[in-house]
Amino acid sequence: MKIVSGGGNAITGAGNGMSASDANDARTAWFVIGANTSIIPGTVQAFAYCAPTGGAGSASADRRATQREVAAVEAKVRAALRK
Repeated sequence: MKIVSGGGNAITGAGNGMSASDANDARTAWFVIGANTSIIPGTVQAFAYCAPTGGAGSASADRRATQREVAAVEAKVRAALRK
């Protein structure tokens, strides 16, 4: 399966909203990062629309790469919030 499209929502809370919503480079996962600098808790929802592909991929390699990608985006969001 490959990600065709996706998105995310900040459902509750009074924070800064969605800070990132994107597919990983391999298009096998979708991630969202929500920022909430208020004292009111919130919930973030992510969704992805997928389509079948012709062959199997390496899920563990994709997972490690995705974790690195998300960590890099999260670091940028955290840095922006500290400004």
